[in-house]
Amino acid sequence: MNSLELEFFEEYKKVDAICKDMYSTEQGVGSYLENMDETPCSIRYKIKEWSDDYRKLKHMRWLRNKIAHENSFVGCTSGDLDWIKNFHARLINRQDPLAVAYKLKKKTNEMNTSITSNSNCRITTHTNNHSIEFKTIIFWVVFAIIIALIIIAITGVAISHFIPFYL
Repeated sequence: MNSLELEFFEEYKKVDAICKDMYSTEQGVGSYLENMDETPCSIRYKIKEWSDDYRKLKHMRWLRNKIAHENSFVGCTSGDLDWIKNFHARLINRQDPLAVAYKLKKKTNEMNTSITSNSNCRITTHTNNHSIEFKTIIFWVVFAIIIALIIIAITGVAISHFIPFYL
């Protein structure tokens, strides 16, 4: 293992240790990636670095495994080292994708909090975030059914003009 790979390996271990602490698990970066997978698309799309960070973090995990298990592997670049250092700093400063996603979710929940007009002035939170996704799915299913019915109606008429009645 050359000095670049050794430095990368040590930096990766720091990132992995933070992730292990965050999730109280032995998987570390793997758990972080699973959490990224479970994050709703509606949140992912609001974070511009999301897909790049996801792909890069998977690559870093692959690179770490290659370095750890293959003695003759040479494939770590200074760019890889810079990226993992930057990601480590973002984890510490809570600027990583999942921290940003958490802030967005929290902000969305705060925006969905309204004051009801009664004598107690209760604050109620509308936390049904899945209802928007569910309504979108229902819309597309109904839309697909309508299109299918239109196609069947058009092709049914077209077929009746070309097929003799005695068949």
